[in-house]
Amino acid sequence: MLYLTAQSFIAIITARSGSKALPNKNIQKVGNRTLIEITAEEALASGIFSEIVFSTDSEEYAEILRPYGVTIDLRPQYLAEDTTPHLDTLRYVLRRYPDHQDYMLLQPTSPFRRAEHMIEAYKLYQTGQFDSVVSFTQVDKPTRLITRLVDDKPVDIYGNDKAYTRQGQEKEYTTNGAIYISSKGNYLKKGSYLDEHCGVYLMNKRDSLDIDDEIDLLLANVLNNQ
Repeated sequence: MLYLTAQSFIAIITARSGSKALPNKNIQKVGNRTLIEITAEEALASGIFSEIVFSTDSEEYAEILRPYGVTIDLRPQYLAEDTTPHLDTLRYVLRRYPDHQDYMLLQPTSPFRRAEHMIEAYKLYQTGQFDSVVSFTQVDKPTRLITRLVDDKPVDIYGNDKAYTRQGQEKEYTTNGAIYISSKGNYLKKGSYLDEHCGVYLMNKRDSLDIDDEIDLLLANVLNNQ
């Protein structure tokens, strides 16, 4: 039951089965729950969604979430490749909805994104000031300390040996992959959430943990046990 609005607002959980860096990444466990279960349970707990859609290429993954009452949307294999743009996946998922349909994209690899984060981000979107709302977190390393390697040599890097102090640097932020909100029409027209009409929802470093590999998964389980 929605307690923030009577409007239709859906969650879209996307989870393909072909991850290579961490096989079956989306059904790895943090604690005793798979990543897709954590995401579904938090979305349900938020109370803001009229429907939760689970987009996957895997019948195995679908069976895990069927008991939660989500809408299963099995996508074709060509939309589950390493190189498949999220735009194409969302265009397929949203095919049944009108252009004004608002939605929140929830990727399962953010195990510490909670119901309250979803609620707060949605409240920001409901102000009507933004075409989209995206979650961000502060980065540890400013861009001036990041470089390319050309012939195994750093290019244009400003290092600690050049009187650099972290305290003296302007804060910088990056998307953390936890929350993306927009409408079908806005997103498919722009092909992006990120422009001058994007609202920023800030999350802390712990809650922004994004699982890409075994080290991330190990860290998530350590933090979960604290």
